[in-house]
Amino acid sequence: MAGASRMHNTIAGNIFAKLHGHLAGKPCRPFMGNLKVGIARRSQTLFYDPDIVVECATTLPNDDYITTEPKVIFEILSPSTERIDRREKFWAHMELESFEDYVQVDQQQAHIEIFRRTNDWLPEITTETDASLHLSSIDFTMSIAEVYAGLE
Repeated sequence: MAGASRMHNTIAGNIFAKLHGHLAGKPCRPFMGNLKVGIARRSQTLFYDPDIVVECATTLPNDDYITTEPKVIFEILSPSTERIDRREKFWAHMELESFEDYVQVDQQQAHIEIFRRTNDWLPEITTETDASLHLSSIDFTMSIAEVYAGLE
């Protein structure tokens, strides 16, 4: 994909801004854009680019461009990446011990799916703009209206 749309950037920016403020001064940190998630498999390492990743690393990273301990990952779904985000990335991330929550945000409509380790990775779907997104793993709450703020 050549780049992200305005809708994609608006949603990612809204989430990142809220996360950044919420996690300030705490041990977890949000990253947006190009911090890769590295997943060691057999004789190779797979790399994925999440839209937003929250890292609560218990060990010092040996690479400033990769995390191997993501706690929460947000993917803003687009038609060109949705299939990979929903399947390949999700299944690969589930292998990581640190990984707790996977949040998939539809950029075309108010539709958010949350997959939690504590819920056996079963989807929790939110489509109501007066509802909230809550991630107990990082004690984070954001209204769905805030996620989609600034979009028509």
